[in-house]
Amino acid sequence: MSCGALRTTSSVSVAPYPRDSDSALALLLRVDEALDAARRAMTFSVSALAERMAELFKPSSAFRG
Repeated sequence: MSCGALRTTSSVSVAPYPRDSDSALALLLRVDEALDAARRAMTFSVSALAERMAELFKPSSAFRG
């Protein structure tokens, strides 16, 4: 039984302990809030980035033999 494609994403966050919180649970909650805010503020697409990088680094005709 085919269910189709599964799309996944990943996120990384850094929060200094104990500056941002005094307990592990509170620190994780602060990190989760920060990640949610970042997701709302910006959508990041790896495929869009790859396409843009390919455009930026495409060899110009001046360098082709």
